[in-house]
Amino acid sequence: MNMSSTKQEELLIFIKSLADASRLKIAGLLGVEALTPAQIAQRLEMEPAEVEHNLDQLVAAKLAYKEGSSYHLDSRAIEKFSWQILAQSQPP
Repeated sequence: MNMSSTKQEELLIFIKSLADASRLKIAGLLGVEALTPAQIAQRLEMEPAEVEHNLDQLVAAKLAYKEGSSYHLDSRAIEKFSWQILAQSQPP
């Protein structure tokens, strides 16, 4: 499978976004329920600005999206990118 450079870049952003412990924790919380940045900051004992930065990264990676004042994890995006990673690991 030959992946376009755009798809490769999206995949790299996805992988990098989950390579950070704080973002991984935030994604874990959002996988259970939609939360506001303030709720995330309180639960993870993080500074609100740090939470906002990490949420921006998750949104940029298309792993999360904002609806109203809450953020949600996009499980379909995780599944899509996971399949792309697996497809790239197979020999030609």
